[in-house]
Amino acid sequence: CKKYLGEKYNELIYFDKELLFGIEDEIKDRKLSDDDILKLQYEDSFIIGGYASVNIIDREGHRITIPALKKALEEFMDNPNARNVQVFHSDVQVGVVIPKVILKNGKELKTEVDNIGLYCVCEIRSDIEVARKVQEEIEKGNIKSFSIAGNAKQKESICENGKCFFDITDLDI
Repeated sequence: CKKYLGEKYNELIYFDKELLFGIEDEIKDRKLSDDDILKLQYEDSFIIGGYASVNIIDREGHRITIPALKKALEEFMDNPNARNVQVFHSDVQVGVVIPKVILKNGKELKTEVDNIGLYCVCEIRSDIEVARKVQEEIEKGNIKSFSIAGNAKQKESICENGKCFFDITDLDI
């Protein structure tokens, strides 16, 4: 908890700190692993996972390189308050990107960059109407994909096989 809460941990009132210590003691007494905690935490949540960016040239003529994705994801995940999931790149937050989850069937999903691209695991909110509508549309199959939005800090023009595009080598997401 201390690592996750970061600087805010020191600002907690005494009661909150005692509650956290009590939870930590309970975890130790029950010998719960991080994976056990994840199972409990997300048991009733609406979790989605999929590639948000892959190493191909997109419609805008950009390809985000794997090293750029790895660096950007590390910086993105370092700030839990900025891991927002929006619907259609709007200002409506419908969820949050989470580091990993273990599903009821035991399968582990992790937010990570592999040789294909950026795989994101997201928890979709259920406390607002827009997020519940997003859940419904995902379940109906009307929303089948998602993507990242970011700011290219560095890009390089490339021409291969008669096509020109930009390789994004550094970005913020």
